[in-house]
Amino acid sequence: MKKTIGILTALMVLVVSAYAIKVDSTMYVYLEDAAQNIIWSGDSLSVGNNGVLDIKSGGAFKIAGTQVTATAAELNAVAGGVSRSEITEDALAAYHIPLGQFYNCLNGTGMASLDKMDGTGAYVAQSTAANNSTDTTNVVIQFRLPAEYVAAGDVQFTCYSRYAGTGVVGATKTFDVVAKEVTQSTGALGADICATAVKTLTNAFAAETFTITATSLVAGDLIELTITTELQETGGMADLKAEILSPKMLLDIQG
Repeated sequence: MKKTIGILTALMVLVVSAYAIKVDSTMYVYLEDAAQNIIWSGDSLSVGNNGVLDIKSGGAFKIAGTQVTATAAELNAVAGGVSRSEITEDALAAYHIPLGQFYNCLNGTGMASLDKMDGTGAYVAQSTAANNSTDTTNVVIQFRLPAEYVAAGDVQFTCYSRYAGTGVVGATKTFDVVAKEVTQSTGALGADICATAVKTLTNAFAAETFTITATSLVAGDLIELTITTELQETGGMADLKAEILSPKMLLDIQG
């Protein structure tokens, strides 16, 4: 009999060393395993790094007798995996376009120079000069919609623009944007999807925003923008130039 009790005592010691036991009106047994890091301490059950709390089919996780439920998104967040669709959307986030893209145009029709505004201020992209003529300057840039772009979300091109110089301004002083989606497998261009009409330049910098119809756009699409300034000078004694500052794309994004 004493031998049997001794064996049972030894078994109980082994059990207690492997399990933490809490007894209320019901007995709960929790595995305490350093490798899995699942530990019961006081009134808390901790599941640490690499720990797994496995609730079998039909089981329920409860706090103070109340069943707790979680959405797939919440479980993903706990597990450390969050999809883009679960991230709060940012409306019209800015993606700045380097001014150099306006100057280094492959077909040579880009803005004529990058120069300091009035010779003293910030660098701007400048058109070729109008002097007793009407100057038309085009620049073509391509912008790829990033991975975080929300399909069919808002897309806008915006910048600051004006005309500058001491020449006599004629009737023509416009700023326009044409936007087309590129079929990347063929290089073909779609129809113009810029929904904003031609703007009128003034002699002070003004924010110009052009809305792009985004109904069929998705992340990874390539948009080709043709930006055109047209400026008339009638005095024949001094130059006029169009200037562009701070060009950027505005996009709805997640991530």
